[in-house]
Amino acid sequence: MDKLFKILLNISSTSLLLSIYFIKSQYYILDLTWFYRVIPNHWIEPISKLSLLFYFLIPFIATATVLWLSKYLGRDEFKQGEVKELEYVNDNFLPSYLGYFFVALSIPDNNLFLLFVMYGIIFLLVSCSKSFYFNPVFFLFGYRFYQVKTKLGLLLVLISKQEFRTPQSVSSITVYRINNFTFLEK
Repeated sequence: MDKLFKILLNISSTSLLLSIYFIKSQYYILDLTWFYRVIPNHWIEPISKLSLLFYFLIPFIATATVLWLSKYLGRDEFKQGEVKELEYVNDNFLPSYLGYFFVALSIPDNNLFLLFVMYGIIFLLVSCSKSFYFNPVFFLFGYRFYQVKTKLGLLLVLISKQEFRTPQSVSSITVYRINNFTFLEK
């Protein structure tokens, strides 16, 4: 389950690139121009553009699925006094996700081969790093990212909807273990 979860987390984190490309290229799933004899002409374009809305929803659906599946991860707990330092790190990872916009916008329209080559490279690079835990859609779901230093000197990442201001405020919370250094609190 852990490997499947990590693959889905990676997909949810990188799917923004695909969504931006398909919206920019106006690549329609529901291209109904062949259906012009059955439905009125003025309906064809609005119905076709529904696929653009679908592309916009892909990262949200993927992220919601990952959050739902997180309940099957192992549980852990931050105990009183365990956290020595706490740093809010949301803004540190946003620039890397802006790169998805620039990559998606730079790929020529209707060049699916190049899109999937670029996506594959980014997918592999993100898989080999820890950055796929920093899904920008988490921000829109109200999650915050914190770097936590424990009393043992370990640097951990805590993803939580709670707003923590002091190390002491991170106590007695149950978290789901994504890996040995990343935890999700729902």
